[in-house]
This record gives sequence, structure tokens and C-alpha cells, in this order.
Amino acid sequence: MERRPKMRWRDELTEAVQTVGRGCHSVLEERYLRLVERAHGLPPGRRQARWGTARRSRYDDVHYDPWLLIVELDGRIAHPAESLRRDARRDNDSVVGGHAVLRFGWGDVCSRPCVAAAQVITVLRRAGWTGTPQKCAPTCPLPS
Repeated sequence: MERRPKMRWRDELTEAVQTVGRGCHSVLEERYLRLVERAHGLPPGRRQARWGTARRSRYDDVHYDPWLLIVELDGRIAHPAESLRRDARRDNDSVVGGHAVLRFGWGDVCSRPCVAAAQVITVLRRAGWTGTPQKCAPTCPLPS
């Protein structure tokens, strides 16, 4: 891209490459980063956070380490119906380990990002986050 003086969609492609470099592995994860986390001034989460044992690892979509919050993002392709039981076991293991887990899908992130942000903010505040969230637009329902 650097060697081409003209390139269609340069800004969009650059952003996509940077987003993948930050750990987003799907379009839904990118939209969460953009529409929920950044748009509402949330602290940056660690993407594809690895944890577990040497024999068995797992990766959380977004991990807010200091506040023990895990956000899982469920797209239909990556999370077909048969994986629901496995996801429930993972969530239970996380809660037993002292973490809170929030799970969002396409509708939550793309159609109701302010509601998702409000839920994340509530859990972060309960865990001691003192940051100041921001409204993404004048009509955003987050409290001022």
C-alpha cells in the first residue's frame, strides 16, 4: 500500500489492517471495538486474551484485565447452536474464577451499541473503574 500512490479504499483498508493488528478476528469484533468501546470512551480491552493451562488454552474476545470482565462476541458462523453448551461451560468456568462475563451478538453490537456499552460500564464500575464514558451521539442514552 505504501508503494502505490493511488489506491481505492486506502483509508478503509488501512483501518482494517490496524484493527486486525490490535487482535480483532472478525467483523463483529471490529464493530464492538468501534461502535461500543471507542464510541463510548470505554477503557481498551485486551483482544484474544489467552489463558488456561499448557495443555488447554482458551481465548477471550475482549478481556478488561483490571476489572475481571470478559466480553464474548457471538456471530452465527463462529457460534452455531451446538456450541452453546460449550460456551456456557466456558462462562461458568470464568465466573467460578472470579470474572464477570457479558455475551453480545450482532444485534447487540450493531443495532443497540449504546445498551451494550451501558452494560459494560455498569460491570466495570462495580469492579472499580473510575473512567468517564462518553455519549456517542446527542441521542445516546448514556447518562452524562
